[in-house]
Amino acid sequence: MNNNLSILLVTSTLLSCGSSDILNTVTEITNPEPDAHYYRVGKTHRNTGPFTWESKSYVEDPNGNRAIGYVYSADSRLDSTRVTNQVVEISRYVTESLKELGQTDDCSTESLINVYFVSKDTINDPETMVFLTDPAMTNHRTLYGLTTLAMPFPITASYICSDCEEFTQDELIVHELTHAWLLLCGHGDQRFSEDLPEMLEADYVPRLP
Repeated sequence: MNNNLSILLVTSTLLSCGSSDILNTVTEITNPEPDAHYYRVGKTHRNTGPFTWESKSYVEDPNGNRAIGYVYSADSRLDSTRVTNQVVEISRYVTESLKELGQTDDCSTESLINVYFVSKDTINDPETMVFLTDPAMTNHRTLYGLTTLAMPFPITASYICSDCEEFTQDELIVHELTHAWLLLCGHGDQRFSEDLPEMLEADYVPRLP
């Protein structure tokens, strides 16, 4: 899996097949107008519903602070208990790995992680994913995972393809949750790194039964 798209201040990372170049732009957040990024993140949440189920769980950040994790599924085929446990387990693997690698700074004590399971058509529909405002972000790309930080709040939203055959669900969750925790707790350019998500993903897959 390769490709990273980083928006400084309001950061999005895209997992896709296609070009591996890194695109950077800067979005200013000055007021809560409809064009503000966190407004668009909220609108994307509404656009991707209705959800067949949602769940709430508690996870820990790399420093051991409790954070809240919400999981939403627009795919009725996914079992809520199994998928929620999968997200919690993978989040634990990611945070422990990042801490062991020394890749985190102080995290907010009020972090909130949102994970959405949606169809490939949904995640590739710019009219649904309205926080993707730059056409260069999606041109000639098929998206399988997408993570954004809803600045200025310590909230991430990770969108994961639920009906893709190109990658396993475990691969996509590891990749996107690594991006989420790096956005919340990472330091320097590693916050926007594609190397760490790919490394943790490659390390996790052989552990699967």
